[in-house]
Amino acid sequence: MTQRLAQDGVGFFNQLLKAHQVAADLRLPGGKGHVEKVRDGFDRAQLRTLVDSLRNKWKTAVVVLAAADDSDIAIVSGVTKDLTAKVQAGKLVQQIALGTGGKGGGRPDMAEGGGKNVSALAAELDRVYKTVEEKL
Repeated sequence: MTQRLAQDGVGFFNQLLKAHQVAADLRLPGGKGHVEKVRDGFDRAQLRTLVDSLRNKWKTAVVVLAAADDSDIAIVSGVTKDLTAKVQAGKLVQQIALGTGGKGGGRPDMAEGGGKNVSALAAELDRVYKTVEEKL
């Protein structure tokens, strides 16, 4: 990650700033922050950084980010500790990954995964949104 930031740190942080500006347009089920944006051009480490940043900014949030690059999908989810009894990041990532021909999982508060079927990603993100909405 350090090497990646050294190579294109300015570009990455500009993208991070833009992602924060986009936050006002995101769907917020139950009043909890829940991000479902496909952020193409981000690698998994950058998605993880963005998920952490948004979780810290919102304090109570479910954050799901995915980025597609050709036929590879990176998925990262984070859930604040106060919501992990209702929603687990690992299960959200697993749901998206399985639906896109990949695998994933992790802890209740942070998880990562990957997939291959980019055309199925939007539908899987909608499905996860509904899952979170039902649980909150």
